[in-house]
Amino acid sequence: MIPVLRKISALSTRHTSTVQQRTKRGQRSLLASAVSGNKKYFYVLGRSSSTFATADCTPTLDIPPVLKLKADTQSYLATYKDVLNDLTTISKHYDGHVPTELCTKLLEYNMPADGRVYGIITVLTYKSLIQREQLTAQNLKMAENLGWCIEMLHSTIKLAEEVEYQSTTRPGRQSWNKIQGNGGGTINNILMLESGIFELLRKHFSHLDNYVDLLELFQSAIFKATVGQSMNLLHTKQSVDTFNATLYNTIVSDKINSHLLYLPVASALHLAGVKNPKTFDQSKNLLLKISTLCQAHNDYLNCFGDPDETGEIGSDIKNNLCTWFAVKCLELANPEQRAIMLECYGKEDPEKVARVRQLYDDMDLLKKFAMYENQAYNEVIALIGQTSNEIPHDVFYTILEHCYKKAFNTIECLKNTESREWKVSQEDVRNYTNLYPEVIHELTEAAKQYKSKEAAEWYKKALEYTMSVGSTRNGLMVVSVYKDSVKDVQLTEENLRLAYLLGWCLELLHVTILLTDDMVDNSHKRRGQPCWFRVDGVGLNAINDAFMAENGVFVLLKKHFRHLDCYMDLVELFHENCFNSMCGQNMDMIFETKHVSTFNMESYDSLVLIKTSCHLFYLPIHLGLRLAGVEDKQVYDECAAITFDMGHYSQVKNDFLDCFGNPAVLGKVGIDIQTNKYSWLAVKCMQLADPQQKAIMEECYGKNDPQKVARVKKLYEELNLPSIYNKYEEEMVRKIKKHIQQAPDGVPRLALLEILKKNCNVDFI
Repeated sequence: MIPVLRKISALSTRHTSTVQQRTKRGQRSLLASAVSGNKKYFYVLGRSSSTFATADCTPTLDIPPVLKLKADTQSYLATYKDVLNDLTTISKHYDGHVPTELCTKLLEYNMPADGRVYGIITVLTYKSLIQREQLTAQNLKMAENLGWCIEMLHSTIKLAEEVEYQSTTRPGRQSWNKIQGNGGGTINNILMLESGIFELLRKHFSHLDNYVDLLELFQSAIFKATVGQSMNLLHTKQSVDTFNATLYNTIVSDKINSHLLYLPVASALHLAGVKNPKTFDQSKNLLLKISTLCQAHNDYLNCFGDPDETGEIGSDIKNNLCTWFAVKCLELANPEQRAIMLECYGKEDPEKVARVRQLYDDMDLLKKFAMYENQAYNEVIALIGQTSNEIPHDVFYTILEHCYKKAFNTIECLKNTESREWKVSQEDVRNYTNLYPEVIHELTEAAKQYKSKEAAEWYKKALEYTMSVGSTRNGLMVVSVYKDSVKDVQLTEENLRLAYLLGWCLELLHVTILLTDDMVDNSHKRRGQPCWFRVDGVGLNAINDAFMAENGVFVLLKKHFRHLDCYMDLVELFHENCFNSMCGQNMDMIFETKHVSTFNMESYDSLVLIKTSCHLFYLPIHLGLRLAGVEDKQVYDECAAITFDMGHYSQVKNDFLDCFGNPAVLGKVGIDIQTNKYSWLAVKCMQLADPQQKAIMEECYGKNDPQKVARVKKLYEELNLPSIYNKYEEEMVRKIKKHIQQAPDGVPRLALLEILKKNCNVDFI
C-alpha cells in the first residue's frame, strides 16, 4: 500500500474493500477530518502518530520548522487543466482508436485535481535547488508538469492495485473497474495512463539535455513498483511463516519508495541539473527510511484504524499481506502463538481475523510499535542532519512532516495519565447508537400520552430527520468525561447506560439549537440534506418541533435520572445552557444588523463564549462530571477555562471553513459574508485593513451579491488571512493541549484530549 501524502479530506489507507470490525485497543488513528476543500488553501497532512506510549519512549528530538506547501498549491492545481488538455489533444490524433471522451473521463476519475499532491514534492524540491533568477514562469511550469507526470504514475499503480485486489471501493467512491461499462477495459485503461506519462514527458521535456535521465527515471520507477507489487502478490499466496523483516523492507523499497518519494525528489534533481551520484544515493536511502516508517504506520491504521476515519476497511490480515505487525508477531511468537498465525492469518473467516488481532493484543504489539515508531522517527530526523547540503534539509523535513504527521503524539498527550486508551471505545459507540431507537420510542410514547397519535407520529418523523443515529460525537463527550472521572468498579452496565442516555439528552438540545439556528439564518442545508423547515409540509411548524425537542430532554431526565442525587443539577444545567444558547443566538441576530465597521474582537469573543463554548463544550463536560459525582470546584473552573478555548477554536475554524471550505465535504454552503455574520475573518480583516480595504468591506460585506461576496473573499486572500488562521490554529491547539496536560488531578485530562481531537477536529498538535 502507498502511504498517502494528501489533502485532509482525502482519507486513504491500504487497498481494501471488505468489512472488518475495529478492535477494542489501538483505536486512536487520527486521520484528518474534512477541512477546506478550497484548492488554494487545503491542508497537506498525512499519518498521525497515535499509538501507545510509555515512559521510556519520550521523544528526544523536535522537528525543525518545515517549508509550507500551500503557496505552491494554487499554481500547481491550475496546471491540472493544461495536463488534461494535453492528453486529450494527443488522444485526438488517433481518431477512433483512443476515444477522447473516454480519455477525459478516465483522467478526471482516476486523477482528480483535489487531493493530488505528490507532485508538489517535485515543485518544492526544484524550487529549493535552483537560484532565484532561474525560477522563471517557464521553469516553474516545467516542474509542475513533471509533478503531474508523477501523479499519473501513482494513478496508474493505484488503478492496477484495485484490479489485482478486486477492490470495490476507493475512499468516497466506487473503484473504476466496478463502474458499469469499464470492467475488463480497465486493464487497457491502466496502459493508457502509463503511456500518457511518456507522452507528457516527450511533449514538455524532449528539448532538454536531461530528457533521457527523466525518461529512464520514470521507466525504472514503474518497473521497480511492478516488481514490488509482484513480490507482494506472490507472497500473499505463501504461508505467513515465510514473512520476515528482509522481505518487508524489500517490498517497501521496490513497491513504495521507488515511486512514492524518491521519484518526485530525483526528478527535481534531474530537472535542476544535479549530477552528483552521491546526492541521489543519499536521497534514496533517506527517503527509504521515511517510506518504511510511513508504511509501518499504514499497517497500524489498516489493522487498528477506524474505517469511519480512514475511509476504507482494513483487510491486510485476511489478504495475507506482509505487514509490520505480522513480521513482528512471528519474530516474537512462541510455538503456540506461531501456530495461531499459521492457522488464522490470510483467512477470510472473520473469527480468524479477530483471533489474529487478539494475538497482537496478547503480545502487546501496540506498545512495541509505539516504541519502534518513536525511535524510527527520531532516527530519520538525525539522518537528515547528516546528509549533504546539496539538497536543503528543509525539503526532507517537509516531506517527513507531510507524509508522516506526528499530529497527536500520544507520548506527550498522555503525560501523567494512567490510561492508555481513549475513554470512548468502539463498544461504547455501538451501545450508544443502539439506544437511538429506544430514545425515539420513549419520546414518541410520551407524546402519545396526550391523546394525539398524529402529533406523536409527527414528533417521531421530526426526530428521525433531525437527530441522526450517525451523529454521536456530541453525546459521546458526556460518556468520555464520565468514564474518565469514575473508578473502573463504577463502570457497570447500568451506570454506562445512564451516561449514554445523558448523551442523547445532549443531542436533543443540539437538535433544538440547530433547528432554530437554521430558521434564523434561513439556511438551505444541514449535514448534506435540506434543513427540516425546508422539507415539504414542515415550514414554520419547525418552531414547534424545536420546542418539542427541547422538552424531550426533560422527559428523558425525569424518567431515567430522577432517583439520582445529581438530578436537579442536571436539569438546571440543561435549562441554563438552553437559555445561554438562545441568548447567544439572539446576540448573533443583533450583531447581524451591525455595520461591519463596528466589528471588534472583544464582542466576537463574548459571542463565542455564549453561542459556542457553553453548549458545545461546557455543557457535555459538566454533565459528565455531575453524573460522576465530582464536587471539586477547582475541577469545574479548570474545565470551564479549557472549554472556552475549545469553543473559541471551534468557532474560528467554523468561520474559516464557511468561507474557504468545500460545501460537498461540509454538507452546507457558506453564507457568512452575505448574511453579515460577525465572523472571525471579518473581525480580523477590519483589524488589519487599510482605509481603502475597509472601504471595500463596508461596500461589499453583508450584501447578497455574488460579485461582492467574491470581492470580500479576494480581500481576505490579499490580507493573507488563511495563513493568519493557520498560525492561530497551531498556537491555540498548543495552548489548549498544554492547559490540559498541566491541569490538576481530578480534571479528566484524557477525555479532554479525546474531545480536542474528535470534536474540535484537531489533526495536529
